[in-house]
Amino acid sequence: DNYWFSTATPSFLVNLIKEKNYFIPNLENAKSGISLLENFNIENLQIVPMLFQTGYLTIKDFDGTLFYLSYPNEEVKKSFNKILLDDFSGNYNAPVLAQKLGKAFKNENYDDVEFFINAIFNEIPYPHFKNADENYFHTIIYMALSLIGFNTKSELLNSRGRLDLALIFPDKVF
Repeated sequence: DNYWFSTATPSFLVNLIKEKNYFIPNLENAKSGISLLENFNIENLQIVPMLFQTGYLTIKDFDGTLFYLSYPNEEVKKSFNKILLDDFSGNYNAPVLAQKLGKAFKNENYDDVEFFINAIFNEIPYPHFKNADENYFHTIIYMALSLIGFNTKSELLNSRGRLDLALIFPDKVF
């Protein structure tokens, strides 16, 4: 069971992320200088320092200037994405639909992939769509696939342009 995450619900952090309209997929590859990580300005809270200070992000690398941050482990990543998905979508059936979406990807059943993506979005209450943009929909799918433990990478640059989202399996990439 997920013991670490069951000790507290990070509603303050979820509300801050929503208030700042932070693009969730960026959490996996956040960058920061030391001054930002030491930021304790209660009047202007920043997402990355708060998640670092509360243990939801940890230092993965340092290049002498910038710290590279990510989730400390899969348990935190999955749990945090589940809470975010539940809150952002208002759809508490999303984890079940995400499991089915993941199975459809694994089986390369593209009709089911389309069906379950639509099912996830169809269960989101109308008020959650207010002011929704591409980032909102991108984030919902990213969180759904991340919470079930899939290797998802966002905003990948390559010689042909930018991939919004890549779902990476050992033998294939979507």
